[in-house]
Amino acid sequence: MREKFERATGAEKRAEQVEWAIGIVSAIVIIAIVGFLVHRGATATGGAPNLSVTTERAADFGETGQLLFSVRNDGTRAAANVIVSAAFDDGSGEMRKRSVHLDHISAGSTKTGGLYLPQDTVEFEVFVEGYADP
Repeated sequence: MREKFERATGAEKRAEQVEWAIGIVSAIVIIAIVGFLVHRGATATGGAPNLSVTTERAADFGETGQLLFSVRNDGTRAAANVIVSAAFDDGSGEMRKRSVHLDHISAGSTKTGGLYLPQDTVEFEVFVEGYADP
């Protein structure tokens, strides 16, 4: 009878050791996550969005053309109501402008969009005009 009791005690010790090991590993993971979040919060520079726009491609649609672009937010804060504009010369010698509003661009993300320009556009420049804090 005494042997059965000792075996049960040995199995319980192994189970207890596994529980302690899992608990220690879990604590290390939680401490690492909290440390990462504190480090990221402490070292984040600037409190504003950093918006940049790049032209992806232009496509023809009959009398108009579609200029596709992407806007990247490399900042640490989101931007709302982002205004992307294109200044272009439609061949008349006079610069014209078209704009589009993007609702929201999260920090570290990219949004794509498009602008319709006249088919006879000679040259253009795409830029971000502004944003609002969400």
